[in-house]
Amino acid sequence: MTIVAKGSDVRNIPIDAIQRNEHNPRLIFRAQELEELAASIQEYGVLVPISVFREGHRYTLIDGERRWRASRMINLPAIPAIVYPKPAAVQNIVYMFNIHRFRKDWDPLPTAMKLEELKELIEAEEGTPPTEAQLAALTGMSRGQIRRCKLIMEIPEPYRKEILAELAKPESERTITTDLFVECQRAVRTVGVYIPKLKSLERPLRDAVIRKYRRKVIVNVVHMRMIAKIARAATRGVALRTVESALTSLIEDPHKTIEDAYNAVAWVYDVRSIQNQAKSLASLITSLSPKASDLDEETRALLGELRARISDLLGRKG
Repeated sequence: MTIVAKGSDVRNIPIDAIQRNEHNPRLIFRAQELEELAASIQEYGVLVPISVFREGHRYTLIDGERRWRASRMINLPAIPAIVYPKPAAVQNIVYMFNIHRFRKDWDPLPTAMKLEELKELIEAEEGTPPTEAQLAALTGMSRGQIRRCKLIMEIPEPYRKEILAELAKPESERTITTDLFVECQRAVRTVGVYIPKLKSLERPLRDAVIRKYRRKVIVNVVHMRMIAKIARAATRGVALRTVESALTSLIEDPHKTIEDAYNAVAWVYDVRSIQNQAKSLASLITSLSPKASDLDEETRALLGELRARISDLLGRKG
């Protein structure tokens, strides 16, 4: 996106007279990427001017922080820049979203943090918080992305610092990511949804799961979704004390995996599966009844075995 403003002009500005924009949600600038860009600038120069606005005797970046940083790495004395009038605080952040969203995606945590700041600025100016639709229109983000940012902002501050530190590493070396926390947060929140009286378990459960992921007791982020099934089991016929025990064991036992905890309630989902399959099989058998005499010996044997197992199960239940 190009910002069109009256009175803008292009000039070569001393590198040291330019400062980063505190409202830029891109907080992570990886060394290898900057080195590659610096090498390109060294050979070809800065082909696309950066964008800035003037503040006193200095200039603040609107667009082009990577080019500016790379130019500083090779001690470039000046850089071509388009100078725009200084925007208001809200407009400054809106510029950031609309300029950069068409390029390489920002990391989700810095994006969520900057979206939260935009919401606070708008609320301070207008007296009411902006709606999802208003934020989507301003930033160009989808409402789904905005809801995800809201979930990300529930990550506690210590964990946010850890994620930001991880973002500075090459992607292959990262272990603690925003996606990990989002998956974990979604999972543990279901405890309060399905069992309000156990809502107090959410925070210690989240912390325990993150610790186990660090220690590789939990090796698959997707397994976190089983926590929701454990909580939901209380609405499917599993005793509340059984569900509470399964969740508490995840918190208290450092070696307990989510799969182990899930096994305590898995039977209720097996029963649901049996119900669905039984209905389907009953319907199929009904349609075959007139031709029962045509069944081969293998099918008869299998159905006989099934009948015996069902009789045994019903007998034990009775």
